[in-house]
Amino acid sequence: MLKRALKILKSANQGETIGYIFLLKRLAHVCYLGRKFADAEKFFQVVIDLVPKVTSNPLNAFAAQKNMLLLYTYTDLDKAKALSERMAIDAKDMLPLF
Repeated sequence: MLKRALKILKSANQGETIGYIFLLKRLAHVCYLGRKFADAEKFFQVVIDLVPKVTSNPLNAFAAQKNMLLLYTYTDLDKAKALSERMAIDAKDMLPLF
């Protein structure tokens, strides 16, 4: 059902919208819960690549990376470590300081 909705949005030239990203994230979570980790990683990566094209809000980019980090902490600790180090560097540059 989610893949069908994504196809509909893409055919309507809505492939780079917040709605498309939302559905893609849901699909990645469904794959993760269904233990289809390779598919979940693929969809989370697409979300990470799309977010900067759709929005300039750094919190959205950070949330997309956080989802991938959670997947990696379950499936591949080496990738999780590398991503967390990159996120720490990115956080200094893009997240607001209070």
